[in-house]
Amino acid sequence: MKLRSVPLAFAAVGLVAVMLVASNRANAATRVPTTASERSPESAQRFVQAFYDWYSLITMKTSRDPGPPDRIVAIRMHPEWFAPPLSRALQRDWAAQDKCLNYIVGLDWDPFLNSQDPNLGYQVGRPTKSSSGYKAPVFNRGANIDHPDQPWVFAFVAFRAGHWEFTDFMPRAEPGVVQATTMQSLALFRRDRIAKAAHPAPGKPCRG
Repeated sequence: MKLRSVPLAFAAVGLVAVMLVASNRANAATRVPTTASERSPESAQRFVQAFYDWYSLITMKTSRDPGPPDRIVAIRMHPEWFAPPLSRALQRDWAAQDKCLNYIVGLDWDPFLNSQDPNLGYQVGRPTKSSSGYKAPVFNRGANIDHPDQPWVFAFVAFRAGHWEFTDFMPRAEPGVVQATTMQSLALFRRDRIAKAAHPAPGKPCRG
């Protein structure tokens, strides 16, 4: 007996339904707390996990679509999940990179995933206190085959204005590589763009 393939239309509907459920879970995880325990590490962990459950589906859906990268899609769909400084810096960085298709002038990886190749199965560990909230370890056992018990990326979250939001991300530590947070990397790229704009090289490799 041959198995019939699911029509693309039904597959798309199924994916949208799953994405909606994951989005609702993430929204619920940001609700205004009524007790102190709802600002706990467990609450932060639920929010981060719900986000990665939703975002991994977004990356699978849009990985071949033209247009803005997945991180910008996420910010536009749920701006309340991202601290304004992080949101502005990421959108400014993409706007600059979009004008320079043949040159790297900004992030060329997904800072939420610490990767250029998305996959499913991100697991969030117990957060620890950070200067402004919590630092949550995110495991990617599908990619980190050699060291599956080591975090692949760290997500920083804070509870502000009645909800959880991401304030920064940081890739895993690698030998010989300076470990910089996303905000630090964005600042370095912007500084480099400003310096090059003040002393442009011959020709005009970028638009605008």
